[in-house]
Amino acid sequence: MVNTKQFVIVGATDVANDGSPAGRTFRLIPITAESPYQICHYSLESNSLLLVSKEKRTEARLIPAITETGEYKKNKSGQQLVERRSTEDWMEFSITDPESIKEFIEHTCVNADRTNLYMPLIAKIEPIKAQTMESPKLILQS
Repeated sequence: MVNTKQFVIVGATDVANDGSPAGRTFRLIPITAESPYQICHYSLESNSLLLVSKEKRTEARLIPAITETGEYKKNKSGQQLVERRSTEDWMEFSITDPESIKEFIEHTCVNADRTNLYMPLIAKIEPIKAQTMESPKLILQS
Protein backbone atom coordinates (compact mmCIF):
# COMPACT_ATOMS: atom_id res chain seq x y z
CA MET A 1 0.00 0.00 0.00
CA VAL A 2 1.29 3.45 -0.95
CA ASN A 3 1.61 5.95 1.86
CA THR A 4 -0.14 9.14 0.77
CA LYS A 5 1.09 11.11 3.79
CA GLN A 6 4.44 12.12 2.36
CA PHE A 7 4.96 15.66 3.62
CA VAL A 8 5.24 17.60 6.83
CA ILE A 9 4.24 21.25 7.02
CA VAL A 10 7.04 23.52 8.10
CA GLY A 11 5.09 26.59 8.87
CA ALA A 12 5.50 30.27 9.27
CA THR A 13 8.78 30.87 7.50
CA ASP A 14 9.69 34.49 6.76
CA VAL A 15 10.42 35.55 3.21
CA ALA A 16 11.15 38.95 1.76
CA ASN A 17 10.93 39.61 -1.95
CA ASP A 18 12.59 42.60 -3.62
CA GLY A 19 13.09 44.58 -0.42
CA SER A 20 9.45 44.35 0.61
CA PRO A 21 8.53 43.62 4.22
CA ALA A 22 8.85 39.97 5.13
CA GLY A 23 5.71 37.89 4.95
CA ARG A 24 4.72 34.67 6.66
CA THR A 25 4.43 31.62 4.44
CA PHE A 26 4.77 27.84 4.71
CA ARG A 27 6.55 24.97 3.00
CA LEU A 28 5.82 21.28 2.65
CA ILE A 29 8.93 19.15 3.10
CA PRO A 30 8.97 15.50 1.94
CA ILE A 31 9.47 12.94 4.70
CA THR A 32 9.47 9.79 2.55
CA ALA A 33 11.63 8.76 -0.39
CA GLU A 34 8.50 7.93 -2.41
CA SER A 35 7.40 11.55 -2.53
CA PRO A 36 7.17 12.74 -6.16
CA TYR A 37 8.11 16.31 -5.17
CA GLN A 38 11.32 17.81 -3.82
CA ILE A 39 9.61 20.69 -2.11
CA CYS A 40 6.32 22.55 -2.08
CA HIS A 41 6.23 26.24 -1.25
CA TYR A 42 3.34 28.64 -0.82
CA SER A 43 4.05 31.77 -2.87
CA LEU A 44 2.84 35.05 -1.42
CA GLU A 45 3.30 36.79 -4.77
CA SER A 46 1.05 34.49 -6.78
CA ASN A 47 -1.12 33.14 -3.94
CA SER A 48 -0.47 29.60 -5.08
CA LEU A 49 1.16 26.40 -3.88
CA LEU A 50 4.23 25.77 -6.04
CA LEU A 51 5.30 22.13 -6.42
CA VAL A 52 8.80 21.19 -7.64
CA SER A 53 8.97 17.66 -8.98
CA LYS A 54 11.85 15.21 -8.63
CA GLU A 55 11.46 14.55 -12.36
CA LYS A 56 13.40 16.57 -14.89
CA ARG A 57 12.37 17.48 -18.40
CA THR A 58 14.54 18.33 -21.36
CA GLU A 59 13.58 21.37 -23.39
CA ALA A 60 15.06 22.93 -26.49
CA ARG A 61 15.71 26.63 -25.93
CA LEU A 62 17.14 29.47 -27.94
CA ILE A 63 20.01 31.09 -26.07
CA PRO A 64 22.46 33.80 -27.12
CA ALA A 65 25.50 32.45 -28.97
CA ILE A 66 28.77 33.40 -27.28
CA THR A 67 32.41 33.30 -28.27
CA GLU A 68 35.21 31.56 -26.38
CA THR A 69 35.87 34.84 -24.55
CA GLY A 70 32.26 35.10 -23.38
CA GLU A 71 31.15 37.86 -25.73
CA TYR A 72 27.93 37.69 -27.72
CA LYS A 73 28.31 36.58 -31.33
CA LYS A 74 26.87 38.94 -33.93
CA ASN A 75 26.30 38.63 -37.65
CA LYS A 76 27.63 41.09 -40.24
CA SER A 77 24.68 43.45 -39.76
CA GLY A 78 25.27 43.57 -35.98
CA GLN A 79 22.32 41.42 -34.90
CA GLN A 80 22.92 39.07 -32.00
CA LEU A 81 23.03 35.39 -32.95
CA VAL A 82 21.18 32.67 -31.06
CA GLU A 83 21.64 28.92 -30.94
CA ARG A 84 19.36 26.07 -29.97
CA ARG A 85 20.46 24.11 -26.90
CA SER A 86 18.84 21.36 -24.85
CA THR A 87 18.50 22.15 -21.15
CA GLU A 88 17.23 20.10 -18.24
CA ASP A 89 14.86 21.72 -15.77
CA TRP A 90 12.85 20.46 -12.83
CA MET A 91 9.16 20.18 -13.62
CA GLU A 92 7.11 22.71 -11.67
CA PHE A 93 3.39 22.83 -11.01
CA SER A 94 1.18 25.30 -9.20
CA ILE A 95 -2.16 25.01 -7.47
CA THR A 96 -4.10 28.28 -7.37
CA ASP A 97 -7.56 27.25 -6.21
CA PRO A 98 -7.92 27.61 -2.39
CA GLU A 99 -10.04 24.48 -2.00
CA SER A 100 -7.59 22.43 -4.08
CA ILE A 101 -4.66 23.66 -1.97
CA LYS A 102 -6.51 22.69 1.21
CA GLU A 103 -7.38 19.24 -0.20
CA PHE A 104 -3.78 18.65 -1.33
CA ILE A 105 -2.47 19.50 2.14
CA GLU A 106 -5.08 17.37 3.91
CA HIS A 107 -4.35 14.42 1.62
CA THR A 108 -0.54 14.55 1.73
CA CYS A 109 0.60 16.07 5.05
CA VAL A 110 1.01 14.17 8.30
CA ASN A 111 0.37 17.32 10.31
CA ALA A 112 -2.48 18.75 8.20
CA ASP A 113 -4.46 19.26 11.41
CA ARG A 114 -2.21 22.28 12.16
CA THR A 115 -4.48 24.54 10.14
CA ASN A 116 -3.10 27.67 11.82
CA LEU A 117 -0.02 27.30 9.59
CA TYR A 118 -1.78 27.51 6.24
CA MET A 119 -5.45 28.45 6.53
CA PRO A 120 -4.90 32.18 7.23
CA LEU A 121 -3.03 32.45 3.92
CA ILE A 122 -5.40 30.31 1.89
CA ALA A 123 -8.43 32.17 3.26
CA LYS A 124 -7.11 35.38 1.64
CA ILE A 125 -7.19 33.92 -1.88
CA GLU A 126 -10.07 35.01 -4.06
CA PRO A 127 -11.58 32.00 -5.83
CA ILE A 128 -11.10 32.11 -9.58
CA LYS A 129 -14.34 33.04 -11.29
CA ALA A 130 -15.18 31.76 -14.72
CA GLN A 131 -15.12 34.51 -17.28
CA THR A 132 -17.20 34.51 -20.37
CA MET A 133 -15.60 35.64 -23.56
CA GLU A 134 -17.30 37.10 -26.56
CA SER A 135 -16.78 35.19 -29.75
CA PRO A 136 -14.40 36.93 -32.10
CA LYS A 137 -15.94 38.95 -34.85
CA LEU A 138 -14.72 38.25 -38.34
CA ILE A 139 -14.11 41.11 -40.69
CA LEU A 140 -14.21 40.04 -44.31
CA GLN A 141 -12.69 42.24 -46.93
CA SER A 142 -13.73 41.87 -50.51
